[in-house]
Amino acid sequence: MNRFLQVFGLLIGIVIVLLITLPFLFKDQIKALVQEQIDESINATVEVDDIGLSFIKRFPNAEISLTNLQVIGKEVFEGDTLLYASSFSLAVDLMSVIKGGPISLKKVVVDDPHLNIIVLKDGMANYDIVKESTEEESEEATSTEEESFLINLNSYEIRNGSMV
Repeated sequence: MNRFLQVFGLLIGIVIVLLITLPFLFKDQIKALVQEQIDESINATVEVDDIGLSFIKRFPNAEISLTNLQVIGKEVFEGDTLLYASSFSLAVDLMSVIKGGPISLKKVVVDDPHLNIIVLKDGMANYDIVKESTEEESEEATSTEEESFLINLNSYEIRNGSMV
């Protein structure tokens, strides 16, 4: 029995050490992956000072945090900042990601967001930044999105925000 407790304690210790160290070991890969996904889907410049990942802070959920997030327009709105937030964080149910079902967002928190919306006389708006997909991509995406892209959001918080 004593041997079992030692092995069990050692396994728990290893899991805790992995949960703490993995985000630090893969920080550059995580940042590159997030930036790549943003660049593929958004027609704007997105700048982030720091990207964090924690399995401990909101255990058993994973927390993804972005510090000093800026979304800056391109083309007609070159240089215009659409959004600035000092902090943006998501708490994601880790099991929903691992199982591959609908992603369950437990909490979204945005600190000090400053939103600057511009609409031109011709109706063009700076918040219309999602890249358009081709017809082939949208047909494939429609069939798979219905099954794989469902988000369950439990709560959200916007602290100290402003909108112009």
